[in-house]
Amino acid sequence: RKRDVGIVIAVVLLTSYTILVPYYVEEQSAIRVRNEFTDILIDEYSGGRILCDVPMMTYRLIHQGGISHIEILGSLYANYQSLETALEWLQKENATYLIKADPNAERLLSFFDEYDLKDEIFIINSSWKGLELYSINQTSIDSYLIK
Repeated sequence: RKRDVGIVIAVVLLTSYTILVPYYVEEQSAIRVRNEFTDILIDEYSGGRILCDVPMMTYRLIHQGGISHIEILGSLYANYQSLETALEWLQKENATYLIKADPNAERLLSFFDEYDLKDEIFIINSSWKGLELYSINQTSIDSYLIK
């Protein structure tokens, strides 16, 4: 009887090991990729506000990069009422970088793409393993708002 219980426990442990270890390794890889990508921005950062919606990346920007939490804002706060209000929001926030690592950033890029302004406003700096870093062209924003 004890032998049967031991076999069942061994099978359960072996099964959970074969399921959980690959998941754990994959998650650790994703974390490592995001950390390495965040370090690219830390090295490049020269001021202005960073639009970032991933808490883990925000934490690294603050604690590893020494960037003030005041200089990091989620793109989910963007104003999508109109093109003008979205541009005014980017201008008011002095947004200089956008990290595309989640659907909120994709929504912001798609919004400007609808007006054929994505490539004018958001200039890709780095693309790595599915993550993208954009510089935000405040000069283009200013010139569009003056029109």
